Amino acid sequence: MMQLFVVESPLQLLNAVEARQYFSIAAEDALLVVLRGVSEKNQQQTLQLVERNDWADITELGETRRLVDFLRGKRKIACWLQQQGVLEQVFIGDYRARFMRHLANSAGKKVILLDDGTATLAVADKRQQGVSASDKYQSSWRKYFNKRKIFGYQDQDIPALTYFTSFNIKANTKDTITRHHYQFLRERLGHYQRSSSWYFIGCPIVDMGIVSEASYLRYLQLIADSTSDPVFYIPHRREDPEKVAAFARQLGWQVRSFDKPLELALIESDELPQGFLGLYSTALDNAVLLFGEMLQIKSYEIPAEDILIAERRKLTADVYRYYREHYQGEAFSLIKI
Repeated sequence: MMQLFVVESPLQLLNAVEARQYFSIAAEDALLVVLRGVSEKNQQQTLQLVERNDWADITELGETRRLVDFLRGKRKIACWLQQQGVLEQVFIGDYRARFMRHLANSAGKKVILLDDGTATLAVADKRQQGVSASDKYQSSWRKYFNKRKIFGYQDQDIPALTYFTSFNIKANTKDTITRHHYQFLRERLGHYQRSSSWYFIGCPIVDMGIVSEASYLRYLQLIADSTSDPVFYIPHRREDPEKVAAFARQLGWQVRSFDKPLELALIESDELPQGFLGLYSTALDNAVLLFGEMLQIKSYEIPAEDILIAERRKLTADVYRYYREHYQGEAFSLIKI
């Protein structure tokens, strides 16, 4: 029976490949859907990483937010799946993505949630609290006039999830957890030379309106003042390239970009930096799991009063609490700004 994997980012694809190996799913039984996600560029970056021999068939889907796009995408996926045989399980990369929930719910099969960085912590927390992912579509007139009600958009909460996760999380009574430690990726670790540089892991919190540009620059300057070693700014794909270049010039840093997830790029290289500097990022989590004490990690804690979005204050506090409880030690430092 076929297994369906639905992703929309390079990191989700990385976890899909890890899951396929972990659950011993043969390539001829694995179907892959790559959604557009936050941008067409993001989708193309994901598709460039796809190894065609890893999958029985691959399809890509564009925008789904507008009604006409949703109907077109729904029809395309339904026709494609009819040609593939019976589904056994559905793996999704982002629980918050409405179209992913639609595909999982309409398939009516067991649903496994892949890690999508620290978003996994937020999803588990909300499901524990009974907070619906589609609450905002259930109030006032939207409760009666929305895509789900009229056109069969099944984006309601998934009754039961299995988390395929590297995080030490708690689940509600209906959900289950399958922990992994990137065993498949770790098998690719080699012997590395060490450089004298550090990588600063960029974070799109200015672009997303989470903190002001002035606050972010203050954090960067503090980090720059803390070391005399060379620092490379590794931008997040959602950061404005011109803004990143301006930050780097002001700090005396260089910008270094990769066309694949940083963790994978480092595994495939022959050199590692001294370590990572950053605020919070999935790259920090994955570095702990993949490289252990081979990399020093310094995470700088954003002051709660600087965070401009109320919901983000709790999420950010939860992430730093997780770092403190599970990572802090000789190779991982949590530093207050």
